[in-house]
Amino acid sequence: MASTIKRTNPGDAANIFVRCMLSDLSDMLGGCSKEDIDKTIKYFDYKCPFTGDDIRELYYSDNWVLDHLIPHNRTDLGLNIYGNLIVTTKETNAKKSKKDFETFIMNDTDGTEEEKYLRIQKLKKFQHDSGYFEKVKNLDKIKDVFQQEYDAIQNRLVDLQKLYSQELHI
Repeated sequence: MASTIKRTNPGDAANIFVRCMLSDLSDMLGGCSKEDIDKTIKYFDYKCPFTGDDIRELYYSDNWVLDHLIPHNRTDLGLNIYGNLIVTTKETNAKKSKKDFETFIMNDTDGTEEEKYLRIQKLKKFQHDSGYFEKVKNLDKIKDVFQQEYDAIQNRLVDLQKLYSQELHI
């Protein structure tokens, strides 16, 4: 079977569903306002929490991105709320990709071991001081629901593909 130029897979639809549900939960728990983002950048003294680089100019020119400390996915259930979102550069965010922040800082950023350790500790303190973990303490109770819905969407799309094949005699 020939494939399309840009293939969309059943997992893509299921991931979008999960991200929408996590966004809804984030909103229910207060979300992350512009004031929260300002508070975050000030907490880190206008430095990238991952690299320690000064990003004040990038911040004021709106040339920055938000990154999740706990990933925004069905297994980690990271939310879009204060305490889980930090301000960083597009380049750093791309370089970090799916790595957890501790591994990324230790293996992929510049600085001494002590500087890296201090950045990690400041991130952990930020999460704690923000009250993030207190807000999400019951989130594990719905982890199975997310997985079940993810699986159901994938299975439904596979079933539909079979139906289309039958109807079109492919």
